[in-house]
Amino acid sequence: MHRVRGLALLVACGALALTPAAAQQRPAESQVRSAEDAAPGYSGHLVSLDFQQADLHAVLRTFSEISGLNIVIDPGVTGIVDVALRDVPWDQALDVILRTNRLGYAVEGPIVRIAPLAMLAEEEAERRNLAEERALSGELVVVTRTLSYARAPELAGIVTPLLSVRGQVQTDERTNTMIITDLRERIAAAEKLLDELDRRAPQVEIEAHIVQAGQDFARAIGVRWGLTGAEPAAAADARAPGNRVGVSGRLGGRTQATDEAGRTSVEGGGTAVDLTAAGATSALGLTFGAVDGALDLDVVLSAAEVDGRVRLLSHPRVTTQNNVQAEIVQGDQIPIQVVANNTVTVRFEDAALVMRVEPQITAAGTVIMQLEIENDFADFGRAIGGIPPIVTQRARTTVQVASGETTVIGGIFEHERSTSSSRVPGLHRIPLLGWLFRSRAQRDSTDELLIFLTPRIVP
Repeated sequence: MHRVRGLALLVACGALALTPAAAQQRPAESQVRSAEDAAPGYSGHLVSLDFQQADLHAVLRTFSEISGLNIVIDPGVTGIVDVALRDVPWDQALDVILRTNRLGYAVEGPIVRIAPLAMLAEEEAERRNLAEERALSGELVVVTRTLSYARAPELAGIVTPLLSVRGQVQTDERTNTMIITDLRERIAAAEKLLDELDRRAPQVEIEAHIVQAGQDFARAIGVRWGLTGAEPAAAADARAPGNRVGVSGRLGGRTQATDEAGRTSVEGGGTAVDLTAAGATSALGLTFGAVDGALDLDVVLSAAEVDGRVRLLSHPRVTTQNNVQAEIVQGDQIPIQVVANNTVTVRFEDAALVMRVEPQITAAGTVIMQLEIENDFADFGRAIGGIPPIVTQRARTTVQVASGETTVIGGIFEHERSTSSSRVPGLHRIPLLGWLFRSRAQRDSTDELLIFLTPRIVP
């Protein structure tokens, strides 16, 4: 251990952890360091220092003379050193002195220059600006890139921030080509990003069965409406695909919770969705559920149609890209006569069931479907002058199912009342006995419109 008083400092190797030989091996470019940048561990041998009102220049020159380093002290370095250190590494002592006086150092070849931190930072910024100006003065390169899957105008805004101030991006929508002009190194970064973004987007095939069924059909095929609790893990593992549905969004005043396994539970029971229609007093009544068990939907619907329990209205299929909305429409156009200026014209109003579906494929292989359902129908019971009003029911929700599983939407009812009569010709007119040969029957039926949606991820 060495003890130093006043301006005497005994060290075994150079300050700043550089021997003269090592300093000669430094690159020619400037390297700026602050005392805070020093390594947390110090390797110098222990010294004891006791400087009282010592000139900072003299202290730093002492480090230069003993270590053999070529130290240049900037004229802006001034100050008085008052330190009393016992048994500390010599390189840590130097760091303390530099840090206390807000000084840093720059290694320029074999020379170590000590200056205020603010001055060194300003010089470093100037060097960087000069280097950037030299880089920007390079030759511009023009590259054309024809995209296969992404749209060039959409990616232009993402690529532009990677370019220099001299760079620019142009797009040709006809050929879906991007034209990039910039320095070669900037273009290389832009092309790397395009390689990541210009990939084939996954697709989802959405199959819909729109059926008109009796009230008991939903129970017969095992449709469960709503989410009344979290499904136990054992039961979930034992059940076949096609029996789960996750619903998010507004839950009719109930609360929703999702456990660690991703299962959704709803407190309060009832249907998972209880939305209100546009009218102030009418209820929409759309409900969402899932099909229980390993159900072959096509087979069951075909058998039920033969039995007369259901009527398949439509079986559309649509394939759309991930996060791209698809639309399915099932309905009619109602002709309405309009009289204006003694002229009769006919215009058509849409009375259709419209479903807009936007699928999102998750990393777990499930499909989240943003559903927007609108049911417009003519209410002839409230017709005025033979013109029925168009009643609109609308719902928006989010459901999550695995690829190939089926979710079902119901709650759209159609009421039908009919009266039929039969009679035996001639005999039904016999006085008093004619009623024996004629009959009248009234039929009051309620059918439900069920929509089965099955998303499948297209590989």
